[in-house]
Amino acid sequence: MSNLRIGIIGLGSMGKGHFINITENINGATITAVCDIDTSLQDKFIYQYSNDVLFFTDPNDLIKSNKVDAIIIASPDEYHAEQVIECIKLKKFVLCEKPLAIKLEDIEKIIELEKSSRDHYVSVGFMRRFDPGYIHLKNQIETKELGEVLMTHSIHRNVKSYPSGDSSTTIINSTVHEFDVLTWLLNDDIVEVTWLCGKATSLMTNRHDPQFLVLKTKNKVLHTIEVMVHAQYGYEVNCQVVNEKGILDLMPSTTYAPYKSSNLVKSIAYHPDWISRFEDAYRNELKEWIACTKKRVISNNIATPHDFLQSIKVANALVESMNNNGKKVLVK
Repeated sequence: MSNLRIGIIGLGSMGKGHFINITENINGATITAVCDIDTSLQDKFIYQYSNDVLFFTDPNDLIKSNKVDAIIIASPDEYHAEQVIECIKLKKFVLCEKPLAIKLEDIEKIIELEKSSRDHYVSVGFMRRFDPGYIHLKNQIETKELGEVLMTHSIHRNVKSYPSGDSSTTIINSTVHEFDVLTWLLNDDIVEVTWLCGKATSLMTNRHDPQFLVLKTKNKVLHTIEVMVHAQYGYEVNCQVVNEKGILDLMPSTTYAPYKSSNLVKSIAYHPDWISRFEDAYRNELKEWIACTKKRVISNNIATPHDFLQSIKVANALVESMNNNGKKVLVK
């Protein structure tokens, strides 16, 4: 196969970002089709890059197209499952932005459908696995130079949240990234969780913000996660790994956007959102997905439907803990 012919479903911020990355920064692939209900994007966006891209308004037409070898799904969350299932049925490889599906039974259906097809068609967009900082952490952990990992401390702060959603949305939509990347870092499944809270910000009425999560792994490593989705000052993700002989810190991203507070004596520039913070990760993820898809091999790094299922099980256990005054809950 020369160039992988890719179709993108959904031209929101994620879909546009993938389109630009593949068009401008990645070799070995070509965007041959896109799908969105907003037909004005054909002139406003697509034609700025190419006049040869097919434009569909029905996702199934794109999936069925003989001009498309593989598909990126960046449509609204509620459509992911049905679109992924259609891709598997038509033997089209797919990279689906999270969530893979909203309902647990749909995730399990996708896993079973893949098994019956005897091929690995579905990858899930957990991009932190491709962030240079997290990769460095994983490499350092695996050398064992600092001994065994004892615990980790993570911070996940957004500038502001979407107006909809509640406290469970924070867990399912935001910290699901931590559940995946921490499991990947240590190759150690999370088996027990506890949800904690204290004083909440007065700037949100529909969610308890911030939240504090305590997770225990199969090998008895503790993970703590502070998540705040309405932090105001900028987008920040951090991770510290406590080992027997020392501490490992997540390397900060090298590019910063100017998001400063004039009221601070000394201000620090933070990213405005996850897209700029993880721009290298998104690009690296696409490169590996394209290379593996062309060879029809499974990547050791890209998340699978089973990986997503495990992260959602952790999220569901935390929601159960939240709804029961922070009691310990086993991940089922």
